[in-house]
Amino acid sequence: MSEQQIDIERQKSLQQSKEWRKNNPERMNELRKNYKEKHPDYKKKWRTTGYKAQIREKLGNKCMICGWDRYLHVHHKKGKKHQSDYALNRINEYLLLCPNHHDLLHHGLLNEEEEKILKKYEK
Repeated sequence: MSEQQIDIERQKSLQQSKEWRKNNPERMNELRKNYKEKHPDYKKKWRTTGYKAQIREKLGNKCMICGWDRYLHVHHKKGKKHQSDYALNRINEYLLLCPNHHDLLHHGLLNEEEEKILKKYEK
């Protein structure tokens, strides 16, 4: 798949995500609220360790699905509880996602194009 095709898929995916969020504001608020309740200290941990900035730099400083470059979340493919540390030498264990795609991924709401893009990063 060429870089241009990937960019076109990202734009389609972003547009579909925007439309879904626009049409489902109550559901998005519910997802955000649930996430904040389950993970009250996640922001504090990343702010103090500095790992997030290093991972962002290594993974390109943009959402791997849509290319958004602000307020990025580091997604742990295996989950934090399965990792003994945040080893930067295992960079393939992380995904860099915008808040919207991170929420959608956790709740199994990514569409087919978004899932195709993420499969390319699975190794």
